[in-house]
Amino acid sequence: MAVQVLLDRGEAVELRGLLYEAKAVERAVAVIEQALQTHGALTVAAVQDLLGTSRKYVLPLLEYLDTSGVTRRQGDVRGAGARRGSARPGRSAPAETFPGADP
Repeated sequence: MAVQVLLDRGEAVELRGLLYEAKAVERAVAVIEQALQTHGALTVAAVQDLLGTSRKYVLPLLEYLDTSGVTRRQGDVRGAGARRGSARPGRSAPAETFPGADP
């Protein structure tokens, strides 16, 4: 019940059965977009390094960004999609950490 309240308020996001704090997703999206501007394309491993988290958490996030058009998968890399900046769940300022990241 408490989880559903967080989802309804936009404070949490469920991606492939995993719960993410909406602020953490916002921060992750910003980091990924900045890295895409700098590098042009990113591998899953590069996103893991950028976010300091595991593949378990990165893959659902990248799939969400692919679906929303923020990124576009091209083989083993992701490039910028047509709708950069549009996948920002929640309404708050960026969070300090991403799920699974070392504190």
